[in-house]
Amino acid sequence: MTVAPRSASSPPASSPARVCATSMTTTPSSAPPWSVIRVRILSFLDSRAPRGQHRQTMIAGRRGMIPADLTRVQLVTDPQLSPDGRRVAFVVTTLSEERDEYLANIWVVDLAGGAPRRFTAGPRRDLEPRWSPDGTRLAFLSERAPKDKLQLYLMPADGGEPAKLTALDNGVTSVVWSPDGRRLAFLSPVGGEREPESEEEKRKSRPPRVITSVKYRFNGEGFIYDRRPHVFVVGIDGSAPVQLTDGDFADADPVWAADGESIVFASARHAERDDDDASDLWRVAAKGGVPQRLTATTGPVLLPSFSPDGRTIAYLTRPGLNVYGRNIQVFTVPSDGGDAASISSALDRSCGALHVRPLWSADSRSVLVAVEDRGDCGLWQFPTQSGEAPARVVGGGRAVNGFSASADGRLLSFAASSPVAPAEVFVCRADGHEERQLTQLNKAWTDEVALSSPERFRFTRAGLEIDCWVMRPAGFVPGRRYPTLLCIHGGPHAQYGHVFFDERVGGGEQTLEPRLAGEITRLGDQLRRRDGRCRRGAAAPSVHRPRPPRRPRRELRRVPHELDRRAHRPLQGRLLRARGELPVHDVRHQRYRAQLQHGGDGRSAAVGGPGALHRALAPHVR
Repeated sequence: MTVAPRSASSPPASSPARVCATSMTTTPSSAPPWSVIRVRILSFLDSRAPRGQHRQTMIAGRRGMIPADLTRVQLVTDPQLSPDGRRVAFVVTTLSEERDEYLANIWVVDLAGGAPRRFTAGPRRDLEPRWSPDGTRLAFLSERAPKDKLQLYLMPADGGEPAKLTALDNGVTSVVWSPDGRRLAFLSPVGGEREPESEEEKRKSRPPRVITSVKYRFNGEGFIYDRRPHVFVVGIDGSAPVQLTDGDFADADPVWAADGESIVFASARHAERDDDDASDLWRVAAKGGVPQRLTATTGPVLLPSFSPDGRTIAYLTRPGLNVYGRNIQVFTVPSDGGDAASISSALDRSCGALHVRPLWSADSRSVLVAVEDRGDCGLWQFPTQSGEAPARVVGGGRAVNGFSASADGRLLSFAASSPVAPAEVFVCRADGHEERQLTQLNKAWTDEVALSSPERFRFTRAGLEIDCWVMRPAGFVPGRRYPTLLCIHGGPHAQYGHVFFDERVGGGEQTLEPRLAGEITRLGDQLRRRDGRCRRGAAAPSVHRPRPPRRPRRELRRVPHELDRRAHRPLQGRLLRARGELPVHDVRHQRYRAQLQHGGDGRSAAVGGPGALHRALAPHVR
């Protein structure tokens, strides 16, 4: 694929430098098979866009999207279908430029028709709506007071005043109802030093920290070596929460057994847990006790889900220790422990697209999971009986970011976005038929702007077909030159593709989105060496920096996740600050040429997941 050659007339040399893609060529046959694409970025002087200004392109009476539009987009995530299949609760997130943070509330829409309505009115964030088994109550997490952590609230399904069930110092996550609807299990970190909040406190001298663990700090969470999440249970009657697990272990993803007598969770409790990424499924009695291990420490496990008959647990895992880059697979194990088996190994796709539990069918014969497939994120059904092939239920050039089902399993609800539409709520039958869109929260805004769809092109090397995308600007004219931004996602286990990603199309730039090293959305196992190490990448961009005065042009070749902070700053900006985390968003980043960076997260590699979607819509600039 080639981009149109330079026009005869050249812009004046006094104009600010712009970055423009002039050619994209496959590497010679002698090149390594994973070095598939060479991207040359040459300097381009553009007199039409003075520094500090942002050009808007008009097309058919509609303007192109610009970064400032991010504050108008309503991000729809976490759809939860009520047990009776009559309504869907979901989260709507917006970006507040004034407060420099995300704001979120829970909305509800009826399947019978009618406009969506706001269900909660918290001042900051209301998250994780979860229907009680009988559908009469809705549990959710909320930050109701300034500097408050997320706490658990309970509210009648028809509305009313929410009742606060927890007031824990470190907040609450991962809420799940008991089968009888009388209790809720959740996670809450235990221990930890109180971090200084005011500037005066931060300036004061503090005793040194004694750290003996390699895994002592996470971006966005701070120090975690002395603060471990554990499983709690609380009754809906307002009684005090009861802690079920303890110790120097981090617990995750609790789920109730079908009989309500025990809770299964994921945790790394083996002696070598600081040296590898493995974890296991554990079971603890709902009244407390010593946890029982159910799996055999063969890799990281997450998101256990009980079959309706209570006999089997489905979960997600990446088989092997410290083998980053392999596909995440769906495994099943007997509910009392035993030999685990993969039910998705025949499909060379990653099943870890979303942080959503595998969803069992009502007859306990299949599970539904989100699968990344060549730029899409859809829903696939995997039979638990050997010999049966998986089937795609929801697809179609879009990215699903959440899904749920009615109690009888006949209806599915999901939220999905496409390149020309932010995510909305949909409903369909369990087999994917009779799909309907239930919300249009962004219609007024999308009617004002001209959005763009990515153009896919592919390269084949050593039998591997690699996908790449180009996002054209609004009003694109073939044959005309456009400044080009090379977009490098984080992770690196993520993907580009059919996702809403249009905030630059109104400024006259086009974006190049290559397949990068470490992506596991397709051919995950084939991109690994026989000795188990991950190859350096399916696409290693070769980048020409803009020519500085009196200095020769230099060519830089690096794998995206190895970019250093100095040589590549003109390409994507500084990767991280020396301390702290990236800001929530910055709609002013249009002033900085060629310094566009996307957040990536090794733990949430989903295209459509809430965190990844937010970061994709709000690039950070350094």
